Amino acid sequence: MEPPPISYPCLHLSGRHEELERASGVLFEAGCLGTDELDSSTFRAYFPPGSNLSSLHSRLVDDFPTLCSTLVEPIPDEDWLLTWKKDLHGFSLGRKFFVLPSWETELSTPRTVLHIDPERAFGTGTHDTTRLSVELIEDFARVGASVIDVGAGTGILSIAAALLGCRPVVAIEIDPDAAACLRANIVRNPLAHVVRAQQCSVSDAELDPADLVVANLNISILSEYWTHISKWVRVGGLLIASGLLLEQAEGFLKALPTGQQLVQHRTAGDWAALLIQKASDA
Repeated sequence: MEPPPISYPCLHLSGRHEELERASGVLFEAGCLGTDELDSSTFRAYFPPGSNLSSLHSRLVDDFPTLCSTLVEPIPDEDWLLTWKKDLHGFSLGRKFFVLPSWETELSTPRTVLHIDPERAFGTGTHDTTRLSVELIEDFARVGASVIDVGAGTGILSIAAALLGCRPVVAIEIDPDAAACLRANIVRNPLAHVVRAQQCSVSDAELDPADLVVANLNISILSEYWTHISKWVRVGGLLIASGLLLEQAEGFLKALPTGQQLVQHRTAGDWAALLIQKASDA
């Protein structure tokens, strides 16, 4: 018997941009895999197959009364892929990169090209949290620095770090479909000799300390696993914590353990990214 086809439960949200940004934080905390902007005031949010979104939908209606939140039919896997191919085009990222999917023609650009296809992974670099992470990597990742990318998704941050001269780069991802996409994108660039993909959970990963650890996640995962993540950065090294809403950043900073201090706090829209230095193992 063939397994049932994969489909992704979805929510449609429409309204003012500022409220959509705030609501997206709630969605990602609830396990949202990614979003697809349908127009300037509407996006579709995808969730893992089998997710029941009824309670989340009710919460959105209560917490964001100015938004229109609608439960829609799950999107079949093949339809989602076609949607990405139709809507995802090449774009500039940070100061140095240009993200190019395989279905678009190679172009002449002074920027370094990242060959990224989403396949069954979510995250293409268009979200503010990814852009903030890339900008911090550009500014603070030195040539030869070792890097760990936590929750790597499509691998866009790992690949960017490797193309900037970081060595070695380890990308960990728990989702098997995302991990397969990550490996494929590593080969596309090609960086298999530099970037090592590892499919595992944060708590199960056994990694040597690195000069830079990048964690573009959400507040729930960052808070739950920060002790594990912190262990992977050497004393004097740096951590990038992204995926935080502006109002979450202050509380996150107050909860930092002794020996970890803020170096930079960057924002874009309603999102924040923190650059933190590990001054000691205390």
